[in-house]
Amino acid sequence: MVSYLHVIKKILVLISVLLGITFLVFSLIKALPGNPVAGLVGQRADPEDIKRIGIALGVDKPFLIQYTGFIRLVLRGELGRSYYSNRDVLGEIAHKLPNTIRLATAAMALGLTIGLVFGFVAGLKNGSNIDKLFSMLSLVGLSIPVFWSGLLLMVLLSLNLQLLPPSGTGGLRYIILPAITLSLPASATIARVVRTSVVDTLQQPFIRFLKAKGLRHQRIVAIHVLKNILIPLITIVGLDFGSFLNGSVLTETIFGWDGLGRYTVEGIFKRDYPVVMGCILTGSFVFVLINTLVDIAYHFVDPRLRRT
Repeated sequence: MVSYLHVIKKILVLISVLLGITFLVFSLIKALPGNPVAGLVGQRADPEDIKRIGIALGVDKPFLIQYTGFIRLVLRGELGRSYYSNRDVLGEIAHKLPNTIRLATAAMALGLTIGLVFGFVAGLKNGSNIDKLFSMLSLVGLSIPVFWSGLLLMVLLSLNLQLLPPSGTGGLRYIILPAITLSLPASATIARVVRTSVVDTLQQPFIRFLKAKGLRHQRIVAIHVLKNILIPLITIVGLDFGSFLNGSVLTETIFGWDGLGRYTVEGIFKRDYPVVMGCILTGSFVFVLINTLVDIAYHFVDPRLRRT
């Protein structure tokens, strides 16, 4: 069993990390040159109007007062209102986050399937031409930038073959292209980790012992090899899924997917502080939470950790 003390420690770490992230991001945003009010009303607006609106929005206050005000909002379960649309930021995030989760889940399922198949086959065929081919493909998948592969898929499958819509948010046909684009680096990483784990596990003495006992090769692979690659696989899946939720900025922007990443970009360009802080805080919370759950999951997968 996972001890309650261990869970409490993880929760305290999560809270401290989130506080550190919010302070750092808030500091970086405030350090950016320019006045967000000027961007809101236009550079030719009357200075008195800019000053009056700045006072109404609270951007004229000292840094610590603005930061503590934001933290008080968060503790009340609020994230403020957008400077431009005057909409509740938390409500907008609640509307857009499910789209990002849908995209991340589809990309993770696709990346995990491809990565497991490629990694297992390459590991079982260690040193063969298939192993070399799959290793080369995984290296290509890691090397291609997301924006390049996304544009390439859009040109090939949407503009030339007209099989899928090039952009937009919707059902299965709309999610295929961004999911493939987002899953390519993850599938390559998973394939390389799985291949290495399979090769290392097959070389362990207990595998030779199991073979000497007469266990079939398929049973050894399906049970004992798979069990030994669960911890590195859980680590990679957790990190990749968290990065999908936070790092889908380029993918969502390229394909016009109405998610959290695109909303963050719009807030950054407009210097909409509540939107940027709300998106970053939400993404950071999700990422840290996923990593905390992954760490707790280790105790269920690895019996040795239950005694620590």
